[in-house]
Amino acid sequence: MQPSEAVRKSREPLSSSQPERISGHPGPTRLASIRACSSHRQHCFRSPHTLPHQDPDHQLETKGAKNPNDSTLGGYLRLHSRPPAFEGSDRHPYTVSIEVEQTGNLRAPYSGYLVFPRWAETGVGIVGHVETSILVEARSAPRATQDLESLTLYEVKDQLEKAIIRQSELRTEEGS
Repeated sequence: MQPSEAVRKSREPLSSSQPERISGHPGPTRLASIRACSSHRQHCFRSPHTLPHQDPDHQLETKGAKNPNDSTLGGYLRLHSRPPAFEGSDRHPYTVSIEVEQTGNLRAPYSGYLVFPRWAETGVGIVGHVETSILVEARSAPRATQDLESLTLYEVKDQLEKAIIRQSELRTEEGS
């Protein structure tokens, strides 16, 4: 298949017999499977950025936006209506999801972290994930979400790399 033919085919609608191609954020069904992998966490709250299916070739949505800024996670989510994508040091493609959960801490009853769904190289589905440790603690779920949204994309990428290294080390320890 020629490269131009592959691009054309990737833009054609899928028949109902093929799995739905997701180009950005995982849908709620897929997020549930990600959360199942993190069974030690309870009372998860979804970020308000559970995004619908988006065309991967969409244009910037800058209508009405003064000084559009996509250098932070929240700015990118608002400007592009999808999560940013990264290539990890393991050469796999990832997107990012903000997760906030309720804790038993009375001073900061909400904590937030990032989950990085790992996508199949074809982009057809999620094949795994890595996640950060707790990055923020806050008095409310919206505040925890806001704190995570304020991370620069460079900081998000750094957190992805740390999560990949941590997962690699865990696998090495389990194999020993």
